[in-house]
Amino acid sequence: NSIVIIASTTTTTAPILKISVSTEPSAQTIIAGSNQVEFTRYILDAANSSEDIALTGLPLVYSVNSGNATDLTNCKLYDGSTVLTTGINIVNPTAVGQALPFNLDSRLIISKGLSKQLFLKCDVRSTATGSYQWGYNPIVDAWATGLISGQKAPTTGNGGSGNSMTVAGLGALSVSLDTLSAYKIVSPGETAELARLRFSASGENVALKQVVLQLSSPELNTPNDLVDQKVTLWDGAVKVGEAVFANGDNAISSAIANFIVPAGGAKVLTVKGVISGISYAGPLTKSGDLLKVDYDGDNPAYYKAITGTYGVGATSGQTIDPVGGDTNSTGVRIMKAYPSVAEIALLNHTLRAQDNLPLYRFRVTANNGDISLAKFTFKLSSNPKVDISKFGLYAFTDSGYSFPDADFSGSNNPGGLLSSGNKVYSIPERSDVIVIY
Repeated sequence: NSIVIIASTTTTTAPILKISVSTEPSAQTIIAGSNQVEFTRYILDAANSSEDIALTGLPLVYSVNSGNATDLTNCKLYDGSTVLTTGINIVNPTAVGQALPFNLDSRLIISKGLSKQLFLKCDVRSTATGSYQWGYNPIVDAWATGLISGQKAPTTGNGGSGNSMTVAGLGALSVSLDTLSAYKIVSPGETAELARLRFSASGENVALKQVVLQLSSPELNTPNDLVDQKVTLWDGAVKVGEAVFANGDNAISSAIANFIVPAGGAKVLTVKGVISGISYAGPLTKSGDLLKVDYDGDNPAYYKAITGTYGVGATSGQTIDPVGGDTNSTGVRIMKAYPSVAEIALLNHTLRAQDNLPLYRFRVTANNGDISLAKFTFKLSSNPKVDISKFGLYAFTDSGYSFPDADFSGSNNPGGLLSSGNKVYSIPERSDVIVIY
């Protein structure tokens, strides 16, 4: 009889963990002073493990291409939004290293057949300037075991040095006038555009949070020129804030919302105000104020230290004080009623020896009420020079200049003559100027 012995075969399996460095986030420039910047992602893969893996720590590679090792602080590992290293387990590097230990607060379970990503984030000192990398060295095992067996789990993978993150200085913000508006007359009740402030940013996007304004040339205006002493602030057609001149010529805005100045670009903040009424009872009792609202670039130390103009860096989260001195807007002239003047073309442009030869025609229109005119000033020029005398100013009530103004039809004002008697003057210093009263 023959005996056949059959041996059974058994496949031996063990816990194993593959660790690799993700290509994300990509190499980029970050801003000094930023908090919890993501430097590297680590992929923990238990696809080939025989059991779940329990991880208690990772030895990571820290490289400084330029700058100081201490430029990064408060370094933590994250599983999604959950911080895995807190308290004494937060790492503040003092030197570069091939196996800088990150001890987890509690063991992290990677289920067999699955993978998990961890994120490494650090704060960046505001004085930092350099280039930094976080990676993983595959010859150094992570602190991992099989969840059930407790057997040490060897780590595999290609590792990697991680992408280089370059630190640049804190973002910057500057202020200037966007455009110098033309001189304009405004009337009570009108919503007037008072200034266009151009904010420019560099280094990072900057959210403008507050702005300080002032009334320029305060001897020519008063906060009462504005209804409720208030101006409103606009990003295009969207109101983003307001400011009240409650205590004199300076005004601190309310919190400005959603005014983001792009890095390398600019955005315009428009200042508007409603003009106060003019009457015997006030708030204004006469016309003529020149209202000028400007950015206060050298606002008093109290405002600068406590509640001055400032923005917040979108990346760094740091407060950014703008640069730029006071702006000087054109301003608006406040008039209850005012004239507008328009030139009317002459019928004949031939200059000849003649009395009462028309030299210039114009129309005067009263806006918002009756007006009284006391003086007209004209500038003369001719080539070649021509002697002209007996200047006279005549008023008519029709566009054809056929009907003299009845208020000027007496013996001293024939044909609508306004400048009867000794009311025509020349300026000695300006032979090309004639003033008619």
